[in-house]
Amino acid sequence: MDRDIGTRDDPLGNVSMELSEICNNGFDDVWLPLEDVQHGMLHVQLTWLWLANDPLELDRAIKLNSDVDGAHNAILMVFLDGAGNLPVSIW
Repeated sequence: MDRDIGTRDDPLGNVSMELSEICNNGFDDVWLPLEDVQHGMLHVQLTWLWLANDPLELDRAIKLNSDVDGAHNAILMVFLDGAGNLPVSIW
């Protein structure tokens, strides 16, 4: 949403992507079409980082990716409360 003072907020669109490809490849650089709006694209560059016990690992990862012009770093953490009927897979 864009936040307008005194006027109605307008939705900027939605986007969905499959995370398994990023997990398998370790990196993805894609333009995704926005949904629920007339037009628009979102440029996403993602790097998959595995969990680590060392908090300095995050600083190292950010430093490695800081040379990308115009990039903004963010961390997405997901808490999964439950899941059921999942297929069995051996990594």
